[in-house]
Amino acid sequence: MKQISKQLQGPVIDVEATGPSPLGYSMIEIGLVDLHGNEFTCRMRPREGTSYVAEAMASIGLTWEEVQDWPDPAIQMREFHTFLQDTYGGKRISSWSDNPGFDWAFINAYLHHYCDNNPLGWSMRRIGDLYAGHVGDSLQTSKWKSLRDTKHTHEALDDARGNAEALGKILNMMARK
Repeated sequence: MKQISKQLQGPVIDVEATGPSPLGYSMIEIGLVDLHGNEFTCRMRPREGTSYVAEAMASIGLTWEEVQDWPDPAIQMREFHTFLQDTYGGKRISSWSDNPGFDWAFINAYLHHYCDNNPLGWSMRRIGDLYAGHVGDSLQTSKWKSLRDTKHTHEALDDARGNAEALGKILNMMARK
């Protein structure tokens, strides 16, 4: 069986946010799961001066009022940064997401704002693109979602867990090919 690079087995990250961009909206939840059993999750209140999109809040089943008393994002991001350093120790890894354009934008902005650097580097990989490449069809970027065991709930840890399950299955398919 072909070996799959340990670099490809980096963390799968999911973010929930109050809107589409870290400029005027806030990340309120992070979920991280990797293929080695490491997990991290945290919730945080919105940053001062940011807003929300009603549809975004409705899709995650929360109200703006509910998240106001959640923990301070500065503390949560320092804990996340410490987890990343302790778990991955500066090794070059690939992080993964269902929607890296969204998830990485928030993760990167928050890590740089609160911790002055992003231990995950400058990019994130899209699970759908890996799957499409594996099956040889650039239009098959969503079918991989059927490989999730954990239901997609819009709770960041559940979604990261389901996406990590699917990523593991894709990597196993690739190793057998």
